[in-house]
Amino acid sequence: MVLGIMGMIGQLVFSCVGDYVKGKLMLVNLIAISLVVVNNIVAAYSTTLAAVFMYSAIVGVGCGMYLAIYFPVHNEIMDGENVATLFLTMRFSRGVGATAAPYIAGYIRDVTGSYSAAFLSVASSFGVFVTATLALICINKFRNLQSLDEEKEPITGMSSR
Repeated sequence: MVLGIMGMIGQLVFSCVGDYVKGKLMLVNLIAISLVVVNNIVAAYSTTLAAVFMYSAIVGVGCGMYLAIYFPVHNEIMDGENVATLFLTMRFSRGVGATAAPYIAGYIRDVTGSYSAAFLSVASSFGVFVTATLALICINKFRNLQSLDEEKEPITGMSSR
């Protein structure tokens, strides 16, 4: 219940301020999911009921922000081209992951005898996501800098007589 309420609050708050961060949505996405990564690492070693509520609240806010900008991030990645294709591919892979995750987490729990390994595997999965998002941000920055350099170069091949 806490997870759902905080997810709704995260989506609501970020939807209200989302227009102010256009062009930097991948960075916001990176921050939100990094928050979830750190939270899963901390959760692996937490044992109190208060920690469970804090875990749910932080994951709710982080995933709420992530879901609020899910489609616009795809637009930012693809520069407006083939956005629907990327969105549907990502949605499909997210659905497959959401279907398989409980079984994988249960298997990890059964094999290791601890939920810590399951939380750490979730953190590492989100860590791969953070790394890929950071790579996309760097690639886009490099591509934009490269296009600016091409615009500044003088046109050659013209003779001055």
